[in-house]
Amino acid sequence: MRRGTTPILKLTLDIDLDLLEDIYVTLYQSGIILTKFNDDIEIYLDDKLIKVRLTEKETMSFKPTAVKIQLRATTKSGDSIATDIVTLPMNDILYNEYIT
Repeated sequence: MRRGTTPILKLTLDIDLDLLEDIYVTLYQSGIILTKFNDDIEIYLDDKLIKVRLTEKETMSFKPTAVKIQLRATTKSGDSIATDIVTLPMNDILYNEYIT
């Protein structure tokens, strides 16, 4: 991932996504917490894929070091689930201003 861009995070889960009720994807880095949910998330049932788009402003809020990412959700039966935490690099940019 790169600061100042609008990446789409792609999360593939090994469960039936149709069973999920509420989905939250959280990014964390040194006290900075960003959680995406509801309209921020696209679900592709057949591919077991969840896509989350980040804005330029959101990626600019992070420093050029690793970011932790985790998905949590509730199921239609009322259970809560959480994925393992994944760490991705947040690469830097040279022009450190908003362009969109």
